[in-house]
Amino acid sequence: MLAENIKKIRTKKGLSQTDLAQELFVTRQAISSWERGISEPDVQMLLKLCEIFDVQLAELIGEGAQKVYVPERKTSRIMLGLQLGLAMIVLLIFFQPNSPMGIGELIMLLYFPFMSGTLYLIFGYMFRTGDLSLLAGYDPKMSYVKEVFFRLLETQETWIHFINLITFSISLPVLWLGDGEELALGILWISYILSFIVGFFKIEDNYKEELYKEKRDRVKAEYQQRINIYLLGLILFPALFPIGYGMLFPDRASILGSVEMILMILVATLLPIFYVITEYDHLHKSVDETGSYQTTRMGKGILFFCVMINIIFVFLLIKG
Repeated sequence: MLAENIKKIRTKKGLSQTDLAQELFVTRQAISSWERGISEPDVQMLLKLCEIFDVQLAELIGEGAQKVYVPERKTSRIMLGLQLGLAMIVLLIFFQPNSPMGIGELIMLLYFPFMSGTLYLIFGYMFRTGDLSLLAGYDPKMSYVKEVFFRLLETQETWIHFINLITFSISLPVLWLGDGEELALGILWISYILSFIVGFFKIEDNYKEELYKEKRDRVKAEYQQRINIYLLGLILFPALFPIGYGMLFPDRASILGSVEMILMILVATLLPIFYVITEYDHLHKSVDETGSYQTTRMGKGILFFCVMINIIFVFLLIKG
């Protein structure tokens, strides 16, 4: 209904797809996708369309339009509430005269409810408005099924709250007991990061078959996941390896604070991000034209350089 109405009203107003695209600051291909039902404009674009067409939103959408899926988020609210309750306990402990907790431990513990609360507000905004531009990895060129996308987001949000709650709950007694807390907290943080990432990939994989309207977009998504795995592997190694090294050899942890080591970690982090930016653009063009994708020479060179930096990084740590 929406696709038909956009085309019908645009034609009635005497606008070409190019004219409308210029008014909205989007590509002509985006207008074509809307009119063919491949993708849908977000809430902000719908409001702009209403303004250009001089029609009400109900008229543009049509009476028979499918309602947007709005998650209940009951489980997320319960887990967020538990985290906020634990945060109150942490604050009560911290402000006791003989508190075993320092400001560093307080900040580390309150990270979890702060992150959960912030993400709860962000996800709530996206669910309410349909504006997915805040979402990292969202690609307006892809033909998503909106309802499936929202169910995917709801599952990911629940997973975030769950691992935050579990990690928060375990961290509290670890800090309270004190003995061997550095090792325990290091293991806990590494487990938290890995669980966070693996969970996200697994959830996305479960929804992959029903998330996209077009087969080529499913192909793009599979290659994007491969690129993201490379990215995370290359970024996480120089981040997690020092944590593990510091836990095993605390007497040599000062090496990690050297200027050379910080620069090495910075380069090892920025290069994979540059790799993703260049490869994503090539991925869309390659799949649209040939139906497949191969890493570019530049991409292979960056990956090789990243691996070599990580090898040097490990060598400097062991040697130092």
